[in-house]
Order: sequence, then structure tokens, then C-alpha cells
Amino acid sequence: MSLASLSLLSQRVSAGTWAKDLGASIFAVLVVLISLVVGGLKTTYNRDIDSLLRLVEVRDLLNGQGWFDLHQYRMGPPGGFVMHWSRLIDAPIALIIKLTTILTGDPALGELIANFLWPMLLAVAAAFLLLRLARAYAGAEAVVPTLIIGGYTIYHLGIFVPSALDHHNAQLTLSLTAAVLLSRPGWRSAAGAGLCCALMLGIGMEAAPCVAIAGACAAALLLSPQPDWREAPVGFGLGFAVSASAVLVTNVPQAAWFSVACDAFSGGQWGVATVAGIGLAIVAGVTGKQGLTGRLIGLALLAATTLAVVLIFAPQCVRDPYANLDPRLIKLWLDQVRETQSLRQVIRDPILITARYITPMIALIVVALKFRRGQLNRAGAIVAAFLVMSILVSIWEIRASMFSMAFAVVPLADWIAEQHRKVATGGSVALVKTAGAWLASINLVWGAAYLLLVAPLIEPHNNAARAASSAKPADAFACLAQPAFALLAAQPPGTVLAVDNLSTQTLAFTPHRSLNGPYHRNTIGMLDALTALTGSDAEAEAVVRRNNVTYVINCPSLGQTRFLMGHAEDGFLAHINDGRLPSWLEPIPGQDADVLKLYKVR
Repeated sequence: MSLASLSLLSQRVSAGTWAKDLGASIFAVLVVLISLVVGGLKTTYNRDIDSLLRLVEVRDLLNGQGWFDLHQYRMGPPGGFVMHWSRLIDAPIALIIKLTTILTGDPALGELIANFLWPMLLAVAAAFLLLRLARAYAGAEAVVPTLIIGGYTIYHLGIFVPSALDHHNAQLTLSLTAAVLLSRPGWRSAAGAGLCCALMLGIGMEAAPCVAIAGACAAALLLSPQPDWREAPVGFGLGFAVSASAVLVTNVPQAAWFSVACDAFSGGQWGVATVAGIGLAIVAGVTGKQGLTGRLIGLALLAATTLAVVLIFAPQCVRDPYANLDPRLIKLWLDQVRETQSLRQVIRDPILITARYITPMIALIVVALKFRRGQLNRAGAIVAAFLVMSILVSIWEIRASMFSMAFAVVPLADWIAEQHRKVATGGSVALVKTAGAWLASINLVWGAAYLLLVAPLIEPHNNAARAASSAKPADAFACLAQPAFALLAAQPPGTVLAVDNLSTQTLAFTPHRSLNGPYHRNTIGMLDALTALTGSDAEAEAVVRRNNVTYVINCPSLGQTRFLMGHAEDGFLAHINDGRLPSWLEPIPGQDADVLKLYKVR
């Protein structure tokens, strides 16, 4: 497509209303979906362990488990443990399955439709919100670049693919919604942003930084010289406080209203939200017509009061959330979980660095230059705040990079549109700059540049190892797919011992329960499983007998299997991987020798 054609398309798409943005978003997501189905869906569908456990929770809810009962009875030691997830995500997925099951009479078809429909609806919403942000940030010319870069980013993040039932996609969509609403005038829009923030907290506490920055943006509007902007803090504060109360009542059992849980929404979070929300509304109402000094003093007092409430009633929640985790779990589990790793831990993975950090940093530079020129409007300031926050948090924990990559789309699209405007008068130089802006805004380009230009120069000795390991993922994917569990599913119900990456597949694809499970509240189950897998055969048998384990399963090609065998070269997992079975274990007949290894406890 020529630049002239692109400009014409931009004018046509940008000239319409929100309905055209919605149509463009649906089109972009359909293109992504088609590319996934044609190219790589088989490597992503039903393999994310958190999404599979979410599906298990939804099934439990549909099968009669109580709304406030978050026990996962089929995982961990006998009796299970209480999960820290929220029914706010279970509910819409369960509704889709229930309605489609009523219409079709087939629960399996209902699950299939929910696996596609839920993440696709969120993907359309995310794309639409990016387009609305782009219009507010830079105008109509940024719409088409946003559509293209945003569509690719939605694909690249991997959280909107079919079967992605985990909560990160909903949290990202809500954060984009909050940013859009805060960029609009009026207290009603700000109240909607407060609702989004309460929902984000209700879904999961990893969204707390987004909630904090949204609240800071709403508070900052009180300092604006434009009086009509000062309505926003009142609306946001009341919307946040009222919505947080609704989340507490509908998602936390009454007996736990006055408890504090740092990893899930509880009475503690409700108290802080109520103080901060109502306090912001009061400060804005009282000082809104005063001078700047009075408004600053009011906000400073509110910040001090909110901090005092946190330190008095929930001091444990300001520490590292994993500080009390057993050191063995940190070393053998948490440090190996990619999404919780810091920039320092992943710095030796250039592909991951190029995929997650470069485009947000370029976007940050673009925003800084726009601010320096005095061109940053209200929407631009809000996008910049979310972008800076998410970049900083991603340095501590890489999963926050999904937020920075999404918010980076808007400044990058503006940059491309700005370069494109110069083509008519700048000649070939401007054309090259425009092409460079397009290329620099796509994560894939940076990864390809590293592999083609840099890696051969600095890592020639790793080529053989990389080639040798490239054959492993296909086998590992086969282990994680539902067909690999068919024989296990046919066995009488029991308890399974395996590495944690096979635990949720066990729950989703079979009637069995799993001792292991990669969730920090399953401390006993994970520690017992690690003791068995890395200990001696006698230690493994003691764990097996104590937890009534019936089956042991193993995937030799799984990365976690190789890691644990490297940690304990003479451990139980290494023994069964080499075929050295203890006397109390025997293979299950009829299994495929090339995929999952299944054993029964005598």
C-alpha cells in the first residue's frame, strides 16, 4: 500500500464515529484470529496453565460449588487449598458456557465457544480503546497506525489468543478503559474510571500499580487551571469507593469483610479504597474553588492519611509479596516463572528484552519530546503516566510489560503519523524516516534484527546448543495437549504427582487431582512434590504414601523436568526419566512411549 493510499484510508477511517472504530477493531481482531488459526493456534490453544485452572474453576462453579467457596479441592494436599483468584472473571465465562449449553445441549461445545468468544471480545475492546486513546492523544491521523500496530501488539502479547481465560487480558482492557475515561471531561466519565479501578483490584492485586496511577491522574486533574477539569476527582473518588464496596459485598464472604489478604481483594483493600476514594471526593469538593496552594495541601493530607491507613491496618502488604515464601519454592519454582522475573533476571535473554522493553522505551522518548514541545494534552499526560508506571513496574516484574507495550502503541502511532505528514515536503529523507518509524514500532523487527545481525557475531558458540534444543518444544507441546492425557483420564480417579506444569492439565483433562500446582497458596503441596521429585526414591515414596498418590506422570522433554533433573541428578525424577523405577512404581500399559510417561503406584 502506498503512503498516499494509507493517508486516504486514514482520513476515511478517522472521519467516522465510534462505530467505525468498533468496526475497525473487529476487523483487526478477525485478522489476528485467522492468522492464529492458520499459523500457530495449535501451539497456544489450551496450554496455558492458569487459563486451564480458570476453566476448572468455572466448571466447579457450574457444577454447584459455592460462589464464595474458592477452594480448589482437586489440587494440593488432601482437602485442597483456597485460591486467591476472583469470581469476577469466572462469572462471564460461566455465563457464556451456560447460555451456549442451553442453546446447543452440548457443554463441551459451550466451553469451546467460551474459549474463543471471551478473549476475542476483550481483544476487540482493547483494540477499540486504543483507537479512542489515539484520537484523543493525536487526532485522526494516528488511527490507522494504531490499528496496525495495536493489532500486532494484541497478537504479540499472547493474552488475547483463543483459550486465554486468565485474568491479565481483562485487567489490561480495564486499564485502557480507565485511561480513556479519564481523558474525557465530566465527572461521570471519571466515575466510570473509578469503577474500572475497583474491578481491577477485585480481579487481582497485580493491577494495584495501574489503580494507583489512575488515582494519581484523577487527583492531578484537581491541580489543573481549568475549573471544569476539577469535576473528575469527585467522580473518580466516589466511583472508586462505591464500586469497591460493591466488589467487597459480592466477592468476599461476610465473615472475611474485616480481614486483610495481601494477594486478593479483602477488607483491607476495601478500607484503603474507601478512605482514598471518599477522601479525594471531599478534598476536591472543598478545595476545588480555592487557590493552587489550598488544593496541594488538601491532596498532601489525603496522601498522608491513605498511607497511614495502609501502614496501620495492612503493614504486611507493603513488603515483597513473596517475602514469606519458602526458600526452596523461591529457588526451584518462583525464580523459574518467567512472568514474575525482574529485568535483572531476564537480561541474558536478548529475544525477550527486544520483545518486551524496546518499543515502550521508544514510546517514552516520543512522549518526552512531545512534552518538551508543549504538545502534550490531557489524554497525552494520562497515557504518559500509565506508560511510565508500567515500564517501572516491568523492571521489577516482567509481566507488567504487557501494559507498557499496549500503552506504547498510542505514542508510537502518533510518531508514525507525524513522520508521515512530512513526506509531502521532506522528499526521500522523510520517506526513509517514516519507514524507520514503522519498523521501529514493531517488536518483531527488533527480535529479527538481533537474530540476523547481532546473534551470529556474539553467540556463534551457542548455535549448536540452540539447534539441539529447537527439537524439544514440539515434544513438550505434545505433553501439554489433551490427547496426551487420554490414557490417564481412563484410569480410576486418584491423585497425581508430576512437575507443576502438568498439574492443571491433569485437572482439566482428567478426573484426577494433583498434589503439585504452581500457586503460592499451595505451599504444602508444592513442597511435598519437590521433595519427592528431587529426593531419593525412599523420600519420594514417603510423600506418595502420605498424600495417597495413585499415579506419577513425567514429560522428559518439558523444560521444568530438565531443570529439576539438573538440580538433583540422582533424584527420583531423574531415576524414572532413565527408566530406573523403584519397586513401588510400575508403567501403565498401553501408553505412547514418545509422549507422556504414565506410572501407577503399586
